Amino acid sequence: MEYLFFQQSMWYLCCSCPEDPPIGFTINNVRPRMTKVIKFADVKVGDVVLVNYNIESPKERGYWYDMVVTKVGQKRTQRELVGTIFVGSQRTHLDDCKIVFVDELMQIEFPKNLSERSKADDVAMTTESDRRSKAPFTVMILYPHF
Repeated sequence: MEYLFFQQSMWYLCCSCPEDPPIGFTINNVRPRMTKVIKFADVKVGDVVLVNYNIESPKERGYWYDMVVTKVGQKRTQRELVGTIFVGSQRTHLDDCKIVFVDELMQIEFPKNLSERSKADDVAMTTESDRRSKAPFTVMILYPHF
């Protein structure tokens, strides 16, 4: 079981494993949950998107990373998306990464102050989502964003 608690301007994520110490972070290290899927046809060179990539096995599902798109291509039945991926809090870049899961591109969303939120934002945050037998993907990033 995991839980969050707040102490002295830091949030801490804890789990029930006694050998794992709590992980401390500030609210600036947490992004909003990404909810907007981008269609492959709408992606252009220079766009910054959130992609699923596996550093060790690029053809398998991995973690979610920011990526600057450097190449978009489509042949008859094959779509190609290549870009520079940024890894970790140090934003180490990996060039020429080919993305396998081109139907799961997410728009990067930024935090909004309470005064900037619309009624639609409030409804989206308070509406319970439909239960699925298997969710397609969930995104939570614990490092600074662009």
